[in-house]
Amino acid sequence: MTEKSNNQINSTTFKTDRKINLLEHRLTGPSKDGNSPIENLSNENIENIKLKLFKTEKSNNTKSNTISNNISNLSSNIHITNAKLNTKKDANICQFLTIKRKKKNDSSFDNNSIPPISEIKNSNLNYLKKNKGKKNEYKNLKLKDYLKSSSSIISSSSDSNNLDNFRENSLGNSDIIQKIKETLSDKIKESNELKKRVTELSKKNQELNHNLIIIQNEIEKSEIDICKFVKENAELKRKIMQKELNEKQYSIGKLTYQKLSNGQILEYFEEGSEFKKIISLMKNINSKRNELKLLNSQQNDLIKFKLNELDIEEKRIKNYETNLQKEKSELINNYCILKEESRCLYLNKWPLLGKKYQLVSLIGKGGYSEVYKAYDIKNHKYVACKIHQLNPNWSDEMKDSYIKHTMRENEILKNIHHKNIINHIDTIEINNNSFCSVLELCNGTDLSNYLRERKILSEKEVKVITKQILEALVYLENLPKKIIHYDLKPQNILFNNLEVKLTDFGLAKIIDSNSNFTDLTSQGTGTYFYLPPECFIIGDNVKINEKVDIWSLGIIVYEMLFGNKPFSNNLSQNKYVKEKIYENMKNLSFENNYNVKISEECKIFLRKCLDVNIEKRYDAIDAMNSSFIKNISLY
Repeated sequence: MTEKSNNQINSTTFKTDRKINLLEHRLTGPSKDGNSPIENLSNENIENIKLKLFKTEKSNNTKSNTISNNISNLSSNIHITNAKLNTKKDANICQFLTIKRKKKNDSSFDNNSIPPISEIKNSNLNYLKKNKGKKNEYKNLKLKDYLKSSSSIISSSSDSNNLDNFRENSLGNSDIIQKIKETLSDKIKESNELKKRVTELSKKNQELNHNLIIIQNEIEKSEIDICKFVKENAELKRKIMQKELNEKQYSIGKLTYQKLSNGQILEYFEEGSEFKKIISLMKNINSKRNELKLLNSQQNDLIKFKLNELDIEEKRIKNYETNLQKEKSELINNYCILKEESRCLYLNKWPLLGKKYQLVSLIGKGGYSEVYKAYDIKNHKYVACKIHQLNPNWSDEMKDSYIKHTMRENEILKNIHHKNIINHIDTIEINNNSFCSVLELCNGTDLSNYLRERKILSEKEVKVITKQILEALVYLENLPKKIIHYDLKPQNILFNNLEVKLTDFGLAKIIDSNSNFTDLTSQGTGTYFYLPPECFIIGDNVKINEKVDIWSLGIIVYEMLFGNKPFSNNLSQNKYVKEKIYENMKNLSFENNYNVKISEECKIFLRKCLDVNIEKRYDAIDAMNSSFIKNISLY
């Protein structure tokens, strides 16, 4: 801008000098007639001309000084503007280099805090736009009106210094810009390398995704094959079971039906030829024994020998009968399973629930649910699937009650974890009217079937089972909100690898943390033979607590020891309620058909568990600390 202004000033000064010379020539030079023009003028005119020339010269000097001052100010402003621009550039470069160093040295440096290059450029452009107006102001000055003085005004030393400084700053800035370009070039190279790396990784990712899809397809095919295999395996077992039933119906026996006079159908087990043979052998032994006892006492030694032989034979026959009873129990169970399976919800369908659990066979059926054996195709193990199904013929009140109980059972099992309580694995929604609780599958039978086979158990074995049940009840009693099982009975006590497991919490009740009792809102539910007297009280304000389960445990212990229930053996539930047996439970008798003798500790335990008075009855902790349970190591 300074060089351009100097050229304009030189041009204007040259024109002004030329005009002055022409004027002097006109005044002093010869005219057309050969005389000087100044000779034709009067002295007054000459003085006036000289005065005008003096005024013009003075005016030109003033204007020349003004122009010089303006040029000096313009150069100063140009210098200031360059200094500001250089400062701005240096600040931006320092900021860029500082960011670079921080990013290099500090791995936790936040990339989001770095201003983009575009912002730095925009900042410089905005600054230049702001100062562009000032430059235009200087440019728009009407220099032509003032530049009439000599060219010496222009060639001031300050302007030359400003130009030199400007050149030096420009050279310094160009070095910095060159460094920035080199740095940016390196970054671009790194970016290109990263892009290549990203492209390579993308290709590898595509290959892995392709392989993953192949593997997933193979897994799906294998899962289909697994489902097919477990269903075929279950069907094969079903056929074998049916074949055994057909083969053993003559030797062991079979389930048969008899129509009673009142129209009801009675189902019973008709014993086969092996049982009849045992009865015949036992009659023969008893007959021989009686004959030997009538013989002459002179042959006493021989009689004793033969009687001893008869005792050995009788023992052998009884052992054989015990094994037959086990087979009989297994046959009855298989008959029931096949019978229930023929009427089950998923007969011949055996669906895959939740894309995970392949149903294969029926385990059992209750009043409101069905339990299936299923194979978990993801974790490769068998599980139990309890199907909760609403009956469309139920009333709305019954449906609401069922949903309430099933959801409560599901929530309770989800939130409790104990080795002696069945483990809840999953919950699967089937449709709007049913869902499935996936539970741990026990590989053993339940206590009911075990007692059917064994009839009675030794006191030592009873202690082992009772202690495990009590451990589960103590756990339920120590929860922030106590839980009452309310339906404790042999059918709900399972065996799994010699461990006892409580199951079926469908009727369970929860006691609030700030209370020791809960309202009895379900009179008439549960299995009456195992419920205490307080559960039969009719009224609006009936209270129960966790000691309900201790009463049930007392009934189960008695049944394991003596082979029958203490107050209601061989009674139906209706007759039990009709005769109000629950009102006469004060006198507990230990007489039994098997002549079993129990310890005094066991008698005390039973009396404390079956105390009609709730306050005097054991709770789970008291029962656990009783001498009957504590002295288990002595046996």
